[in-house]
Amino acid sequence: MPLPALILISGLSCTGKSTLAQKISTKFCLPCFSKDMFKEALFDRLGYSDRSWSQQLGRASYDIMYLIAQNLLCTGHSLILESNFKADFDRPRLLQIKRSTPFRSLEILCFAQGEILFERFKQRALSGLRHPGHVDNLCLQEQQAVLSSGVCPPLTIGPVIKVNTTDFEKVRYPQVLTRVKQFISGK
Repeated sequence: MPLPALILISGLSCTGKSTLAQKISTKFCLPCFSKDMFKEALFDRLGYSDRSWSQQLGRASYDIMYLIAQNLLCTGHSLILESNFKADFDRPRLLQIKRSTPFRSLEILCFAQGEILFERFKQRALSGLRHPGHVDNLCLQEQQAVLSSGVCPPLTIGPVIKVNTTDFEKVRYPQVLTRVKQFISGK
């Protein structure tokens, strides 16, 4: 029986990770979990206030996400995790899971021009459409510095597909889906 597949959708904020994760989840009938999914549920249950609280619930959200991933992987189920992973913190956690629960992994790293990412982030922060617990409006200056590079380091626990999302209209979703299908099928 082949090892389960863990598809990691990574990248900085506003690179289109959630959209891509949903497309892959729908196309291949794979469960998809994101840090923000859990974080927003925690905000709704526990409330929200400032940046420090948002960061604390963000760390708890990762704990929940990794617990669910490990439980699904150990029963042979493939899945998708989507987040703005940080290689220094998330790579060791994923490798720890892999030691106890072997899996195959594919990372899809979304990136874009830094100025465009910051403009997307600013528009989203000020739109009122994102859960207010994220307090994005309180960290615009911090995010401008983070997003300026346009890309984050890959997790490198498996093959990496890089997807340029500077212009969403030019993203080659069919090619990405074909590569995911090949990975899932073991080709």
